[in-house]
Amino acid sequence: MSTRYTRTADKALNDKHTLIFNTLCQETDNKLCADCKRKDPRWASWNLGVFICIRCSGVHRSLGVHISKVKSVDLDTWLPDQVEHMQKWGNLRANSYWEANLANQPHYAKDLNNMDPWIRMKYEQKRWVLTESVPDPDNVPIIKSSPPPPPQETKPAPPIASMYHHLHSQPVKEVSSTPSPIQPPSSNTTTDKSYANNLADFQQQLYGLSKGLPSTGIIPPAPSKYQNMWPASSTVLPK
Repeated sequence: MSTRYTRTADKALNDKHTLIFNTLCQETDNKLCADCKRKDPRWASWNLGVFICIRCSGVHRSLGVHISKVKSVDLDTWLPDQVEHMQKWGNLRANSYWEANLANQPHYAKDLNNMDPWIRMKYEQKRWVLTESVPDPDNVPIIKSSPPPPPQETKPAPPIASMYHHLHSQPVKEVSSTPSPIQPPSSNTTTDKSYANNLADFQQQLYGLSKGLPSTGIIPPAPSKYQNMWPASSTVLPK
């Protein structure tokens, strides 16, 4: 059973650690996950000295405690040596060691929806480490990390009201209801005079039929090259 003094001492120590973590988490590189660069990581691998997001923390746990020992910054109780290790490393110094040779090797695509391969290559396989054995953090040359690319700005869609106004503000072309006069197609060949005469007779007879006049004879057919060339007409022939 813990005594009142022990409980008071534990609370004071926890308050001290909370203050330290609040300071560490305000550092620029610690504001982003050490692996996927998501904002506001609230988990940490204290033996690696990195702050990570909750999704990457799951992958770190799967590596085993012999590689990564994960704790919550807010929910777990921290020991003084664990907090001290986080103070010595941090995301900037840790990535300067674990990703020291990343730029000198072929590009490895990072899938933010599946960080397992990337994290295993980084910590388990040690693909890009500075040296095989982990040195003292004070002896690790700092490599400035590049900031994440800014999100691409997307042009907002125009409001529906403005689209409606734009569509209805366009001038409307009036369509004439008067049928265009019948014109024979242009041709470079000699004009067929017999067809012109037949066309005139046909128009006269068609007009007479529309007025109820008797037909004057058989309407001569047009040559084959002029078949199906009559435009739609609004004239209705009597039945």
